Amino acid sequence: MPQDKLPYMQFYPADWTQDVQVLSFEAKGVWIDMLCQMWVAKERGVLRWTLPQLMTFLRIDDLDHAEKILTELRSVARIFLKNSSENTTTPPLSLVEEITIKNRRMIRDESRRQARYDSQKRYRDKTERRTEDRRKIIKRSSEDREKTGRNQKSEIRNQKSEKKYIKKRRIPIPKDFKISDRIKTLATENDWPDPVGQLDRFKDHHAKKGDLFVDWEAAFRTWLRNGKEFALLAKFKDGGPGRVKKLKDQMKGK
Repeated sequence: MPQDKLPYMQFYPADWTQDVQVLSFEAKGVWIDMLCQMWVAKERGVLRWTLPQLMTFLRIDDLDHAEKILTELRSVARIFLKNSSENTTTPPLSLVEEITIKNRRMIRDESRRQARYDSQKRYRDKTERRTEDRRKIIKRSSEDREKTGRNQKSEIRNQKSEKKYIKKRRIPIPKDFKISDRIKTLATENDWPDPVGQLDRFKDHHAKKGDLFVDWEAAFRTWLRNGKEFALLAKFKDGGPGRVKKLKDQMKGK
């Protein structure tokens, strides 16, 4: 976890009591302040100071006093004193150019914490990538279904429109229009006029009027049925309007 998001540190009273029991009260105060400085340092658990910075932190001017405090702190911390020619733990304090103080436990805990944070971050990133991939797949699938649905609807509309157009299309009587076997059978069964004798009259009538029909065979069947009705009406015309109406009703009932 980033340091700026962890403003507190764990404190173990039992460990503190055991670790600092050999320190004086002055050294204990210095050490707890150093621990706080280590916690907020750029490199957690490590302090790197020049000699003037150390003296300012301790608020003292006596080098011997400062060296005494550092000697006490060696029991709880790792202290490195560096001069221009060597890097050792025991040069005279007056020759020191840089002082490094480390807390091993804080460094170890920070390393573990950072490892856990990196592991969790990798897991979250992996989960987010999977989630994003699933979202893309779902979105792509939804778009494909929607596109397919639009295409299917468009095809259905086109088919319906084509059927509707075909259904409403009317044509003049074909020149090769002939009497089908079905019409001959229906004429025999229903006592319609002779289809062969009526065909020329049927063609001439509708050609003269310029009629258009979708199904000319159905129109010819209607012509034959009407021919039967007209023949009956003519036969019983002398019976008066009442008889003609009664005859029409009987024919409709049939």
